[in-house]
Amino acid sequence: YSKMVSYSALDYAKNALAKSDDVKLKQLVVAMLNYGAEAQKFFGYKTDDLANAQLSDADKFLPEVDASAYAHQIVGTGDGIKAASAKLTLDADVAIRVTFQITGGKDVSEYQFLIDGEQAEPVADSGRYYIQLDGIAASKFDDTHIFSVGGLAVHYSVLSYVNMVHNSNSAESLVNLINALYAYYAATEAYVN
Repeated sequence: YSKMVSYSALDYAKNALAKSDDVKLKQLVVAMLNYGAEAQKFFGYKTDDLANAQLSDADKFLPEVDASAYAHQIVGTGDGIKAASAKLTLDADVAIRVTFQITGGKDVSEYQFLIDGEQAEPVADSGRYYIQLDGIAASKFDDTHIFSVGGLAVHYSVLSYVNMVHNSNSAESLVNLINALYAYYAATEAYVN
């Protein structure tokens, strides 16, 4: 037995920055801390104690992102169903949620909802139905997934959302969060591969 030790992601990050010689790991930790800080700002969580507080101003810099190569696609048509929206949920993990709207007096029971060819249970939400892919690893944010109902398919990745935010009139706080998310993806992919 030993006494209990408390160790957080921030403790790990500080330790890695102070002691590691691995440049890619340090870049990943900086990106993780910046993403954490931008998430704190966006969601209004402990904004007086940001995750990247110990980083230099140069390390906090978030460049603009060009994610146009990841634009989503809507393929085919659906009898009585249309794609209504797609977004990310940023909680303990990253998830893609695609919402469909049923039209023409059809019933949800008439449709099969699929994510990457696997059956998914639709969730009712304000007269619409969504399906969600949970647990997307940061190094896989560029992987395109197919959300389909009948003959209608939405091809979407986490980076498709990044592209959508950059092509809309989004608030600066969301743009900063998405830029940090992209930087975290790029650093993770470089570290993993």
